[in-house]
Amino acid sequence: RGYVKLLAEVILEMSRQEEVVILGAGGQVILQDHPQALHVRIVAPQERRLERMQELGLGQRAEAIQALRQSDAARSGYLHVYFDRDINDALLYHLVLNAGRLSLEDIVDLLVRRVQRLEDADHA
Repeated sequence: RGYVKLLAEVILEMSRQEEVVILGAGGQVILQDHPQALHVRIVAPQERRLERMQELGLGQRAEAIQALRQSDAARSGYLHVYFDRDINDALLYHLVLNAGRLSLEDIVDLLVRRVQRLEDADHA
């Protein structure tokens, strides 16, 4: 728990000083009340995730399935153990995007537009 407390302090300090992107680490909980934070979860059906892993050369199908299961369990477990939160709780996020229904380009466009709006509001 000491590690997570230190990590939270670092994330909070970074959020005060810079524009940062935080992947995982409980950022959606640590920065839940930060006015400039944008919490995004990108999901996709297992089949699409497996295809993507194989496109990237990250193992055969059986290995990829096992890797996905381990990764999902680790992410879910981390948020549950250290923050008592459910990673699937949509209320933790501003946006939940389905990469099984949206292209990577669409996802990037949506995120860029949203970040630009946040920046515009900050400068208004």
